[in-house]
Amino acid sequence: MSTKVIAQMVVLKHARGRESTCQAWGEEIDANTGSFVRITCTECNGEGRPKGEKTLDEIHDRVFRHTEKCSRNYAQRARRCLDADCKGDHFDCAAALH
Repeated sequence: MSTKVIAQMVVLKHARGRESTCQAWGEEIDANTGSFVRITCTECNGEGRPKGEKTLDEIHDRVFRHTEKCSRNYAQRARRCLDADCKGDHFDCAAALH
């Protein structure tokens, strides 16, 4: 089997309708269990490894916790990106999705 996104959440909204996401990559074994390989985030450009998560609920919880952390840390940057876009100005947003 190949790895695919098994959990995903939107972190913040950005200019031009873009959204940063946090994704868990792995293989879904059955309805309750997943093989978790890595977590990636387009807001902080981060990548992490599993910390013992085995069930899909644990994997979703990990994605949720990372999303909450990045939302708090980068909300102001996303607001500046959206405000500049609404005004037609250019803003050099450091989010990895740009």
